[in-house]
Amino acid sequence: MNRPANAGAARSPRYGQDSSWPSASSPVPPQSASAELIQAIRTVTAGDAYLSPKVTDAVVSDYVRHVPTDRGTAFGTLTAREREVLQLVAEGRSNKEIAALLHVSVNAVEAHRAQVMDKLNIRSVAGLTKFAITEGLTSPEP
Repeated sequence: MNRPANAGAARSPRYGQDSSWPSASSPVPPQSASAELIQAIRTVTAGDAYLSPKVTDAVVSDYVRHVPTDRGTAFGTLTAREREVLQLVAEGRSNKEIAALLHVSVNAVEAHRAQVMDKLNIRSVAGLTKFAITEGLTSPEP
């Protein structure tokens, strides 16, 4: 596919420009704070890609939902929701926080967490975190 030289630039149909080429290097939601916008501009100007925290959360959640389940490991036995819960537990979220993020009850989170621990034969949050890092669901960085 031939991509225009300025394909990463933001375009608006209001000005008669083609809006079918979204910028992959700097998607910043319009409601972002000005400090975040300044950071995004600096990051992109330095030649790096920038994703706002909201976009990053959406990308990670989408990735978790679409991870292939035929990995040949215990990870492959987890449902998409169980993988989401595993990731959030590994990131240090409480059951209450996870419930709010996933729009489910705390009891549902506790049930998913118990199922994950049973399927993986892991009995501690530290063990879940280690497993999640090994499987690439989260990183050891805060």
